[in-house]
Amino acid sequence: MSYLQMENIIKRFPGVLANDNVSVDFNAGEIHAIVGENGAGKSTLMKILYGEYQPDSGRILMNGKELVLRSPRDAIKAGIGMVHQKFMLVASMKVYENIILGDEIAKRGVLNKKQSIETVRKISERYGLQVDVNKPISEISVGSQQRVEILKLLYRKANVLIFDEPTSVLTPSEVESLFKVFRNLKKDGKTVIFITHKLEEVMKTADRISVMKNGKLQGTVSKEDASIPFLTKLMVGGEIPKTTPRKNIEDKKPIVEFESVSYISADGVRRLNNMSFQIHSGEIFGIAGVEGNGQKELIEITIGIKRKFEGTIKFNGDLLNKLDILQRRKLGMAYISEDPFNIGTCLDANLIENLISTRYRDIPFSKGLLINWKRCEEFTESQIKTYGVKAASVKQRASTLSGGNLQKVVIARELSSDPIFVLAAHPTKGLDIKATSFVHDTLIRLRNSGKAILLISANLDELLTLSDRIGVLYRGKLTGVVAPPFDREQIGLMMLGKDVAK
Repeated sequence: MSYLQMENIIKRFPGVLANDNVSVDFNAGEIHAIVGENGAGKSTLMKILYGEYQPDSGRILMNGKELVLRSPRDAIKAGIGMVHQKFMLVASMKVYENIILGDEIAKRGVLNKKQSIETVRKISERYGLQVDVNKPISEISVGSQQRVEILKLLYRKANVLIFDEPTSVLTPSEVESLFKVFRNLKKDGKTVIFITHKLEEVMKTADRISVMKNGKLQGTVSKEDASIPFLTKLMVGGEIPKTTPRKNIEDKKPIVEFESVSYISADGVRRLNNMSFQIHSGEIFGIAGVEGNGQKELIEITIGIKRKFEGTIKFNGDLLNKLDILQRRKLGMAYISEDPFNIGTCLDANLIENLISTRYRDIPFSKGLLINWKRCEEFTESQIKTYGVKAASVKQRASTLSGGNLQKVVIARELSSDPIFVLAAHPTKGLDIKATSFVHDTLIRLRNSGKAILLISANLDELLTLSDRIGVLYRGKLTGVVAPPFDREQIGLMMLGKDVAK
């Protein structure tokens, strides 16, 4: 008998059947991956297991006995814990204080600090979760913060540990360390369940893999019976189109030039430190780095949100420093944002309004003060067709689209003006395999047509696949710029601040 079973789980939200009669089981001493496209129902299923959601019908069994999980507190009591993508830590508190918070070892109402720290240290050593217990959370790396979240669960004696996209914010060396922890947990009889889009990691790490699509379980297979093409077919229902081949472009010229660019924030912290690099025509220049190392400031300075900085930025020889967003766009700059639901779209507006929002003053969309809505509608229909946006109508609200389709709307709008330079900031974050493949193909086509592209991404695999050169950002400073053949481990070390550039 399996250690943990979810039987005939059904969960509905308004207008959506998120989990459709899902039955899946998990073994003790197992690493189990849950994969599927966005909206497949995998996060909902795991939130039901963690007590965040309650199923409309179905049941959960542990060792043959039914569990009733009305809240995460009930799940934790049953030995089930979850590490979310966004960590739930108090930045100002020390590591050990975060771990024991709400479950302190006390005697007569007084915290036994020594015993608490000793308990945490023993767990840390047992599973290879090294972290300085006396440091504030604000002073440790993202990878260390994740280890604190795992220690929180183990401190509460969790036997089932659920991870939501656990490697999305980690460096390569931190990913390897995490998988070593997974193996240690498995060896100790724990059940490790992780949600991911990264099939290479699944094939490397998981014992069994469950695939979900449209709220249904497509099947559960052992790693030995699986392959990346097989899992992809189960997830998306067909083959992923091959990416456009890269052209060899000889005549490259500098399009965007950063010279000694520094930025000091309002709180006096130097967020960017003396950055100098060039982006050429027919080139994808990637920026690698753990999130929070100056990427946000680099994006805002490049597109014109922030204009008070040291150094210079030139675009085709023209100084950009004092130009606003609209002026930069007129020179030929476009911006594909990381989160179309929060940046770059108006969710309450329809697709026509979103697609012409940067060009409604231009001919043929307007004449004088009057907008030619017929031409706008025709333009929107052609763009939706060209970019494969799934929408019932051009008058459909943007808020009703999936993340992948909304990102296609952003790309269609940004590229319709035939830009010279495109800033793509985390363009596939949160997208499923099909949408990611579309974005990658679009970026390579742009590169092949001679455009200059700055690609900022926390996904190192994406950067290694798409980039002609990669600059590595650490604490606001470029630790080096590398060219193919890329050395993954070298780049990972540079992301941690090591000066190892060839």
